[in-house]
Amino acid sequence: MKKLFSLLFFVLLIGLFFYSCKEELNSVEPESSNSQTLYKGTETLGPPEIAIAEGSGFIVAGTGLVTQPGTIDLSEIPSGATVKQVLLYWTGGFDNNLNDYGDNTIIVNSVEFTGESIGGPIYFYQSASGQAVTFESFRYDITDEYINDWGMPSSAEVSGMNNGMLYGPQEYNENDGAGILVIYDDGTSSEIQLLDGQDLAFDGFSGDLKVTVPQTFNFTPSNVDRPASLGFFAGSVAENRPNVIRVNINGVDEFTNDLFGSNDGADWDSPILPVVIPAGVGSITVELISDGSRANPASLTWITAALSIDNPPSEDCGECDGKITKLTLQNNGPGAVIKVVQKKPEVAIFNSFVGAGATFTFEGVDDKGTMSTEISVYVDDILNVKIHTSCSQDIFIGSVFGLFTVIDGYSRNGGKLCPDGGNGGGPCEISSQKVKIDKKKLEWEIKNEGTETATISSIYILWPESNGALKKIEFDKKIYDQETSWNAAGVTFTQFIGDLKDRQIKKGDKEKLKFEFKNNAAAGPYSIVVVFEEGCEIALDIPGNVNGGGDACTSKIAATSLKYTGDPLTNVTVKFVGKSKQSNASSEYNLATLNTGDILDDGSGWTVSGLPGDLGSKMSIFINGELHEVHHTSCSVEYVKGLPAPLDNPKGNPSPNWEVVDFIEKN
Repeated sequence: MKKLFSLLFFVLLIGLFFYSCKEELNSVEPESSNSQTLYKGTETLGPPEIAIAEGSGFIVAGTGLVTQPGTIDLSEIPSGATVKQVLLYWTGGFDNNLNDYGDNTIIVNSVEFTGESIGGPIYFYQSASGQAVTFESFRYDITDEYINDWGMPSSAEVSGMNNGMLYGPQEYNENDGAGILVIYDDGTSSEIQLLDGQDLAFDGFSGDLKVTVPQTFNFTPSNVDRPASLGFFAGSVAENRPNVIRVNINGVDEFTNDLFGSNDGADWDSPILPVVIPAGVGSITVELISDGSRANPASLTWITAALSIDNPPSEDCGECDGKITKLTLQNNGPGAVIKVVQKKPEVAIFNSFVGAGATFTFEGVDDKGTMSTEISVYVDDILNVKIHTSCSQDIFIGSVFGLFTVIDGYSRNGGKLCPDGGNGGGPCEISSQKVKIDKKKLEWEIKNEGTETATISSIYILWPESNGALKKIEFDKKIYDQETSWNAAGVTFTQFIGDLKDRQIKKGDKEKLKFEFKNNAAAGPYSIVVVFEEGCEIALDIPGNVNGGGDACTSKIAATSLKYTGDPLTNVTVKFVGKSKQSNASSEYNLATLNTGDILDDGSGWTVSGLPGDLGSKMSIFINGELHEVHHTSCSVEYVKGLPAPLDNPKGNPSPNWEVVDFIEKN
């Protein structure tokens, strides 16, 4: 009788275990999903394809929806603050044998919303009854309803999420929950960034479903420490399921245990984690971890990561005047010997090893203590970039030149340089934001930092001869459309088509200046000067053969040779896996040592090859079974010989550990 009782008790315990740990029952890779479409944020997060408001900060709040309705508490919005944007998120799991997609509708304060899928559907686990439990996540901007229709209430009632029932030893559902992110303005100054998508993880699984993809926020460094906040939405984490948030700041990992655990009701969490950004630091990386070092690790669905970082306190600063006297730069590339040579007198004013992400400072040595009109910056004795120091072109805190960002600087007559464009907001002031070269186009985003609308009066451009003729120029709309042949001295445009407003940029706005060529656009060199009627101008110089490279791809990478530039490793297994489904694009190396400068070759002449196919749009690198980096290999961002390989997230950022030696493209 005792044996029978013990057996029944054991069976009961096993049933309860499987119910409480339903996610671990079985695993199938994402490609095995029966669903029709996988959305952009599938198994990673990324920048939303919607505009994100500026503000002073944000709150995140949510509710589990296993039991409905649920209530989201919004009382943490500061009293007197102006609400700038309100975003609604929700996620859950459903039986993929019955439905292709998750429930994209939800009811908030009696209003039904149909959301945009931001990730999934992905087959995550199999229920005890054989159901293919698949997850999908959604977003909807409810700013107008919250402010104008509801009168900014201190709470929101949520219901109407129905992904159907699932069956284990007991009936259950995976209506994990919903969260609301509110961006507000209380008069203080902060930088806000947001990433969203869907990234599933359980340590007991393998491949993409074992880990999440680390997410990096980049920002302009400050010369003072600054407080910041990280906000998250995540579903599926039950109580007492071990989990970790890893935050890497300036190369140092900080770990926070068990912030997730159904704190907003069953299967939903909306924590905020305060952090401090040290002076000189320009990025922060965060990762959610299912902690397999402890029993019964968490199963999680990560859908948002938000960062709010206080802008540095205002300081007296001025526009560049009388030539640059002192600069502090951050090395955004791998560790290398950096040499800075001043033009007149031609002398090295800095020559030393600088680690990846580290800063270095140097001063001018002409008879007035300035750097003359130009400096040349070399990386391991190879010219990386030339920087104008005469103040004839924009240079400010946050300017990016080649592999370097300006952290601090001074000019002879203007004193300390200002952030974001110089003199703090004159009537005409334009700053450079970012540049993209893709197929036949060069896109240059600029921002009007001044106090009035600026109007383009002329554009000078010198472009690579291999680009062929310039076909058209756009600025909001087309402003020039006559095919113009290449000229070794460049071409100046003063006659434009369209309305005057098509050449204007309002104060505070960003706009893209687009140049389209007859042939594919080369990586460089380019020289562009845009003059505005209001009395200011902005210039862009992109050197050719940067860092000895200059050979950029134009179609998907078929095979690549990579050089390791990270710290030496011992007893290491390195695996490269392409995303392509048309070829077996993978290679694996079991190494006693992996030294800085090593070039890996699998015997084919390449580090990894997808020939006769390609590597796909991205290529993942695993070290000792853990995801190390993901490189973007579709050529939608530059993939250049002699330069760091481009990361997939943030897209196009230089890899700190791998450099492109050679590659071949898909035919």
